[in-house]
Parts: sequence; C-alpha cells; structure tokens
Amino acid sequence: MATATSSYTCQFLTHFGSPRPHPIIFSPISKQTHFQPYRIIANGSLRNNYYSPTPTISSNSPLLVKAQASINGETEPMVPPYNVLITGSSKGIGYALAKKFLIAGDNVIICSRSAERVESAVNNLREEYGEQRVWGTQCDVREAESVKNLVLFAQKNLGYIDIW
Repeated sequence: MATATSSYTCQFLTHFGSPRPHPIIFSPISKQTHFQPYRIIANGSLRNNYYSPTPTISSNSPLLVKAQASINGETEPMVPPYNVLITGSSKGIGYALAKKFLIAGDNVIICSRSAERVESAVNNLREEYGEQRVWGTQCDVREAESVKNLVLFAQKNLGYIDIW
C-alpha cells in the first residue's frame, strides 16, 4: 500500500488594518486557501472575531488532519465583558450556556424558533441577571433572512458579537 505525503507552507497576512493575522495555506497541488474570520460591521468599523486554526496534515498519516494555531505577531486580546449570541437558547443546553455567560458578567442575546419561548426565557433571565444584560429575538437559523435579522438585532443591541 502506497502512502502519499504533502507539505504545506503557511503565511499570515493582516487585512483591513486589523492586528489579527489571517492564515493563508499554500499547497503543492492546489491554489492558496484562505481561512477568514467571522466579520461584522458595527458602528462603521470592521471587527474580527474568532477564526479557524491553521490545519496541517500529519506526517504519520495523510488522512489525519491536526489543527495547529500559531500566530506570528501580536493579536488584540478580547476583554470581558463579552458580547455573546447563542442560538437555540430558550431551553436546554443553550439556556444553561446563557446563564453561565450571564453569571460571568457577559452580555447575552438568546434566540429560538419560538417567539413565545424566547420571551419567556428572556423574562426569566432578566429577573435573575438584570434588564441590561440579556436580549432575545425569534430566529430560525435555517432561513437566511431570519439570520440576517438576527445580525441586525445584535448590531442594534450590542454593536458587535465577541462569541457566537
């Protein structure tokens, strides 16, 4: 059985004046691949959030992909309180996550397909953690227009999202 190996090189570029570098992977058999961060425009300025770590192929097995994050240069650290958006968060694990972020002092937007569940969950969380730290809206993430409205809601209430 023959085994194939590949070598990849990686460069980090900074786009749009952001201090966060973006990895660009060069493969010997394909064109360069960009891994872009999630971007949201808030108050006229571009903010970058988390981005995927640089994937590399393991030398032991060409099919095993390892994630390796290394950044050459300085990055802009995120500073609490974080602005957090949690989908499917009117009950269950999403609701528990919302509570944990609120306990930590973060600002949270919750959403769900059911407007009634969102309203009930927001009221419960506001009673426990305060009016100014939790917002909610109906959103079906299967529908593009609904997700666009969610982004607009987040921009209106928080300006930007640190964690989605």
